Amino acid sequence: KLATEAFEVLDALVADVQKDAELIRLLPDVLLARGASLAMQGSVREAVTDMRRSVSLAPDHAVAAQSLGMLLATLGRPWRAAAWLSHADRLGPGHAGARRLRRRALRELAGLRFRRFLRRLVGG
Repeated sequence: KLATEAFEVLDALVADVQKDAELIRLLPDVLLARGASLAMQGSVREAVTDMRRSVSLAPDHAVAAQSLGMLLATLGRPWRAAAWLSHADRLGPGHAGARRLRRRALRELAGLRFRRFLRRLVGG
């Protein structure tokens, strides 16, 4: 219920911020917050859309890049997750949980590469 209420407030705020030239600089943070509320409601794909928009507006926003990477990892997209988590790590030191998630995504990628290599090797 709290996440739903937060989403409603943030959704209205996104609309307001986009109309105000002085507040437009806050849009990446508002989108990040709305994305987080969507993720808490289980709307992960919609959350990814908001996070992507946030990082496109503010490419140096480490928290948005990290959040996007974590959401992509939950969607089973290790290539993109690892890329965003690495980007976030370059922008600023991430917390230990994000680094563990990045390592897990990279291990998963290594496993995918190995399985593809084996398939090619045996002709499958």
